[in-house]
Amino acid sequence: MRIKKIVLTASIALVLMGIYAMPASAALTWYTVEVVQMGPAYNGSVYVKLTDTGGAFTNIWFKLYPDQANRQMAVVLTAMTNSMQLNVLIDKDKATADERLVMNMYLFANQ
Repeated sequence: MRIKKIVLTASIALVLMGIYAMPASAALTWYTVEVVQMGPAYNGSVYVKLTDTGGAFTNIWFKLYPDQANRQMAVVLTAMTNSMQLNVLIDKDKATADERLVMNMYLFANQ
Protein backbone atom coordinates (compact mmCIF):
# COMPACT_ATOMS: atom_id res chain seq x y z
CA MET A 1 0.00 0.00 0.00
CA ARG A 2 2.85 2.37 0.83
CA ILE A 3 4.47 1.81 -2.58
CA LYS A 4 1.19 2.66 -4.32
CA LYS A 5 1.04 5.97 -2.44
CA ILE A 6 4.64 6.79 -3.40
CA VAL A 7 4.02 5.95 -7.07
CA LEU A 8 0.80 7.98 -7.08
CA THR A 9 2.49 10.97 -5.42
CA ALA A 10 5.43 10.80 -7.84
CA SER A 11 3.05 10.58 -10.82
CA ILE A 12 1.10 13.61 -9.67
CA ALA A 13 4.33 15.54 -9.11
CA LEU A 14 5.55 14.71 -12.63
CA VAL A 15 2.26 15.78 -14.17
CA LEU A 16 2.31 19.08 -12.28
CA MET A 17 5.93 19.71 -13.27
CA GLY A 18 5.00 19.07 -16.90
CA ILE A 19 2.07 21.47 -16.75
CA TYR A 20 4.03 24.30 -15.20
CA ALA A 21 7.11 23.72 -17.36
CA MET A 22 5.20 24.43 -20.59
CA PRO A 23 5.83 27.89 -21.98
CA ALA A 24 2.92 30.24 -21.69
CA SER A 25 1.48 31.40 -24.97
CA ALA A 26 -0.21 34.68 -25.67
CA ALA A 27 -3.95 34.67 -25.82
CA LEU A 28 -5.84 34.67 -29.08
CA THR A 29 -5.63 38.11 -30.66
CA TRP A 30 -7.23 39.81 -33.66
CA TYR A 31 -4.83 41.02 -36.39
CA THR A 32 -5.35 42.80 -39.69
CA VAL A 33 -3.31 40.84 -42.21
CA GLU A 34 -2.37 40.52 -45.84
CA VAL A 35 -2.31 37.08 -47.45
CA VAL A 36 1.08 36.14 -48.88
CA GLN A 37 0.50 32.53 -49.91
CA MET A 38 -1.93 29.62 -49.38
CA GLY A 39 -2.14 25.95 -50.24
CA PRO A 40 -2.90 22.40 -49.17
CA ALA A 41 -0.33 20.08 -47.62
CA TYR A 42 0.26 16.34 -48.07
CA ASN A 43 -1.57 15.67 -44.79
CA GLY A 44 -4.83 17.25 -45.96
CA SER A 45 -4.39 20.45 -43.98
CA VAL A 46 -4.56 23.87 -45.61
CA TYR A 47 -1.96 26.48 -44.67
CA VAL A 48 -1.87 30.22 -45.25
CA LYS A 49 1.12 32.55 -44.96
CA LEU A 50 0.14 35.89 -43.44
CA THR A 51 1.77 39.24 -42.71
CA ASP A 52 0.39 41.60 -40.08
CA THR A 53 -0.19 45.12 -41.38
CA GLY A 54 0.80 46.47 -37.96
CA GLY A 55 4.20 44.75 -38.04
CA ALA A 56 3.61 42.13 -35.31
CA PHE A 57 4.73 39.34 -37.66
CA THR A 58 5.85 38.86 -41.26
CA ASN A 59 5.45 35.83 -43.55
CA ILE A 60 4.28 33.38 -40.88
CA TRP A 61 2.44 30.14 -41.76
CA PHE A 62 -0.88 29.33 -40.08
CA LYS A 63 -3.17 26.34 -40.39
CA LEU A 64 -6.79 26.90 -41.35
CA TYR A 65 -9.16 25.55 -38.73
CA PRO A 66 -9.90 21.95 -39.83
CA ASP A 67 -13.70 22.10 -39.48
CA GLN A 68 -13.83 25.42 -41.35
CA ALA A 69 -10.99 24.96 -43.86
CA ASN A 70 -13.17 25.04 -47.00
CA ARG A 71 -15.01 28.17 -45.88
CA GLN A 72 -11.85 29.88 -44.71
CA MET A 73 -10.11 28.94 -47.97
CA ALA A 74 -12.89 30.68 -49.92
CA VAL A 75 -12.38 33.84 -47.84
CA VAL A 76 -8.60 33.71 -48.31
CA LEU A 77 -8.91 33.21 -52.07
CA THR A 78 -11.29 36.17 -52.28
CA ALA A 79 -8.79 38.30 -50.38
CA MET A 80 -5.93 37.19 -52.63
CA THR A 81 -7.89 37.72 -55.86
CA ASN A 82 -9.06 41.21 -54.88
CA SER A 83 -5.95 42.36 -52.94
CA MET A 84 -8.01 42.71 -49.77
CA GLN A 85 -7.01 42.47 -46.12
CA LEU A 86 -8.36 40.02 -43.56
CA ASN A 87 -9.11 40.33 -39.89
CA VAL A 88 -8.00 37.04 -38.26
CA LEU A 89 -8.17 35.60 -34.74
CA ILE A 90 -4.91 33.74 -34.08
CA ASP A 91 -2.20 33.00 -31.53
CA LYS A 92 0.95 34.00 -33.41
CA ASP A 93 3.27 32.79 -30.65
CA LYS A 94 2.61 29.06 -31.00
CA ALA A 95 5.70 27.05 -31.94
CA THR A 96 4.62 25.43 -35.21
CA ALA A 97 2.20 26.12 -38.06
CA ASP A 98 0.12 23.12 -36.95
CA GLU A 99 -0.41 24.81 -33.58
CA ARG A 100 -1.06 28.26 -35.07
CA LEU A 101 -4.71 27.82 -36.04
CA VAL A 102 -6.79 30.51 -37.71
CA MET A 103 -9.82 30.42 -35.44
CA ASN A 104 -11.91 33.14 -37.15
CA MET A 105 -11.49 35.42 -40.12
CA TYR A 106 -13.37 38.26 -41.73
CA LEU A 107 -12.87 40.01 -45.03
CA PHE A 108 -12.64 43.81 -45.10
CA ALA A 109 -15.04 45.40 -47.57
CA ASN A 110 -14.56 48.55 -49.64
CA GLN A 111 -10.80 48.71 -49.58
